[in-house]
Amino acid sequence: MKALVTGGAGFIGSTLVKHLCDAGYEVTVIDDLSSAGRTEIDSRATLIVDSIGNIALLEKHMEKKDVVFHLAALGVISLSLEDPERAFRDNLTYGVRVLEAMRKKGVKKIVYSSSSSAYGEPVRNPVSEEDRKEPINPYGASKYTFEAALSSYAHSFGIDSVALRYFNVYGPGDEQKPVTRAVPSWIQWALKGGTIWVHWAGKQV
Repeated sequence: MKALVTGGAGFIGSTLVKHLCDAGYEVTVIDDLSSAGRTEIDSRATLIVDSIGNIALLEKHMEKKDVVFHLAALGVISLSLEDPERAFRDNLTYGVRVLEAMRKKGVKKIVYSSSSSAYGEPVRNPVSEEDRKEPINPYGASKYTFEAALSSYAHSFGIDSVALRYFNVYGPGDEQKPVTRAVPSWIQWALKGGTIWVHWAGKQV
């Protein structure tokens, strides 16, 4: 199996790349290295340092691939508030370029790293996949809107897709800058002996 992984040098992406290589996949990664600060990935994979906005590059490396794992994104909510246009460009427009390269090269499977931000402020806990989707920031809106693009390419062009709505992801190799995710923030504050902030009166799950 030959896989193309966008954003494969990031926290989740680099872990995915290792697992794919362990499973015997031939893996190509496209990443502009703007997120985690990581410059190396599993040595068994091929790293292309560039933006997925480069449609010619996408088409070149889409040749003869069996599946795409799409993780490349502007992944920090605060940055999407500072520059909403960039959030929609990186997370929606560039994502559509990935789909276009797939359509042109006949690649029929994509696994998309979406976000729990699609739900906005959940109406209940635990959240159900069928619950209302009402993003409250450009990040969540751009991630959820790409799910609609996936649906359109499935119905129009037969490209099978699955969207994974991650919540607070954490674990080894998380080098996000700035640190905005809850669990890494708590760990940093604890190591420094500082105050650990817990919002929503500690009632969240």
